[in-house]
Amino acid sequence: MVGFDTIWREFTRRHLNRNRLALLYGVLFTALLAALYIAYPNLRHYLENKTYDLLLRPPAVIDTSQTPVIVDIDEKSLARYGQWPWPRYRVARLLDAIEKAGATALGIDILFAEPDRTSLKTIREDLSRTFRAPLPWTGIPDHLTDNDRILAQSLERGSFILGFKFNFQSHAADTGECRLHPLNMAVAYSGGGSEAAPPLLRSGTVVCPLPRLAASAAGSGFINATPDRDGILRRLPLVIRHGDHFYPSLSLAALSKAHGLTQALLAVEQGRVQHLIMGRFRIPLDEKGNLLIRYRRANPGFTYYSAADVLAGHLNPRNLTGRIVFLGTSASGLEDHRVTPVAPVFHGVEIHATVVDNIQKGDALARPQWVPGLEFLLIVGTGLMAAFLLSWAPTLVNTLLLGAWGLALWFGAAWCLNDAGVYVSPAFPLLTLGSGFGLLTLFKFVYEERRLQRRTRDLVMAQEFTLQSLAALAETRDQETGGHIQRVQNYVRALCDYLKHLPRFNDLLDEDTIDLLYKSAPLHDIGKVGVPDRILQKQGKLTEDEYEEMKKHTVYGLQAIEKAEEHFDSGAVSRFLRFAKDFTYTHHERWDGNGYPRGLAGEEIPLAGRLMSLADVYDALVSRRIYKPAFSHGKAVKIITKGRGTLFDPELVDAFLCVEDRFRWIARELADESATHPEDYERLMHQDG
Repeated sequence: MVGFDTIWREFTRRHLNRNRLALLYGVLFTALLAALYIAYPNLRHYLENKTYDLLLRPPAVIDTSQTPVIVDIDEKSLARYGQWPWPRYRVARLLDAIEKAGATALGIDILFAEPDRTSLKTIREDLSRTFRAPLPWTGIPDHLTDNDRILAQSLERGSFILGFKFNFQSHAADTGECRLHPLNMAVAYSGGGSEAAPPLLRSGTVVCPLPRLAASAAGSGFINATPDRDGILRRLPLVIRHGDHFYPSLSLAALSKAHGLTQALLAVEQGRVQHLIMGRFRIPLDEKGNLLIRYRRANPGFTYYSAADVLAGHLNPRNLTGRIVFLGTSASGLEDHRVTPVAPVFHGVEIHATVVDNIQKGDALARPQWVPGLEFLLIVGTGLMAAFLLSWAPTLVNTLLLGAWGLALWFGAAWCLNDAGVYVSPAFPLLTLGSGFGLLTLFKFVYEERRLQRRTRDLVMAQEFTLQSLAALAETRDQETGGHIQRVQNYVRALCDYLKHLPRFNDLLDEDTIDLLYKSAPLHDIGKVGVPDRILQKQGKLTEDEYEEMKKHTVYGLQAIEKAEEHFDSGAVSRFLRFAKDFTYTHHERWDGNGYPRGLAGEEIPLAGRLMSLADVYDALVSRRIYKPAFSHGKAVKIITKGRGTLFDPELVDAFLCVEDRFRWIARELADESATHPEDYERLMHQDG
């Protein structure tokens, strides 16, 4: 008997091998994802951006500094004053009204790159060229004939910041005169890296405002707002390099003008931009000088005032006093809209206001230089922890622990972003956790499935061995039928394989049922162990009393199986034992009701009994017995055919006649050598009677 220590050592050895292999796979998979994080930055940025969109949680209530406001050229303004673009004298009137209200700065999110074609001077010159005749003035003062001059005079009277736009398609030289307002910025380098130029965005050409307008304005700033590759605007550059100078965004220029800031300091560490300092403001930037925008909420996040109300004098001037105002448009058709993480349609002018508000409140989002290193450590740590738990811990424990860790990663990243203002992406750590969990679970499943298959195969072999042993035990009492078990098994399967295609038997004989019939068939004569040897091995004809005793082997077999059945209640075992009982108890019943032990007739006889009756008789006919010689196959066929409707089910006899060649082959291949010599058997199988 195998000792407990031996069993325990074998169990431990197998599980150690499995767990070590699972741990190795987990470590290798973690290394693969860590390498993927480093080698494919585009994939990393894509996942970071999508995760950022999910984590960003704008407040339900507006929570702004109340400093930025927006004067909006909206539908109401266009309805009252006509289509855009307006004559610039009207824009000048709007600027005068805002300046008179006491705004500290006004950022104009509008390009004035071409002369105003509605100026009377421009119209007169165009008409003169067209009709080739000088046109006299009609008494209009000369200073009223040039709208750009009127706008320039208004720009000189206030703290107005004009917008311009950088182009990045080429590095060709600028065309025409361009008068911009560079940012007085110093660069502080630390931690090594090149000091030749900070790694900021660098433009090629510029779409500038008219020189006379730019010269009159207090400042200027670019209005570029380039979305990420997926079309969503998450960040905005604050400083762009053009030529030998640095230029501020419209929002940064307006903030500088409002607070009287004239100098800036850009911090660069190890070749990566860190932050920008202007006065009391310390603004976190990404490596290219972009500000990661903390959106307040979906539109509108700031106070909007209609330009029509400002022009008509319907707005209380105190609403603009001390404010940083941005002039832009939300009117349909002017297409100044952006897609953001918080809204599919976000007014472009409000983005500038959001940037100013982020800087004013000091809550702009940051992604410091150490964040990628932290994410890498989270990937490695998560992968190794998942590999260890999935290798050694019970399934429920590791599922709970890994689920808790996944939630901690997600909600921890959400807290860092929305409360601490630092974006640490949980995308790759969660990818490592989820895919590692799936991979190692699949590995364990495959491993356990193979182990279960091996065990099932061993159990099936043990089951078949036990069945064969039980049947052989019965046959040791009747030594002339050594191959009988295997032959009747195969006869039964041959009949079932044919019958399953007939409509009457189609629902009864599926593959599982046929397999159970095949496996339980060897037990049909197990009751012979209860028959005395003097009867079972008698050479001559049995007496009537001996024959009655012999018939009891059907009852003995039934009783033995019913005794075993008391210990099983599962469906598969119950079906198996039911077929075994049918085989054992009814295989000597006759179709006409003259069989034993109960005298059942027709379909009262279970199908298993009817199948075994035919198979058993055929095998008895073609095999040599103590009481008879072996008959030929042809003679056996004639005898069985004669018993159609009396001894046997007529449909089973018809099926037998269709597969008789298979019966012949089974009888030849599994013949008892002690009963019939091969050359004699070949002769018997092929003679007709």
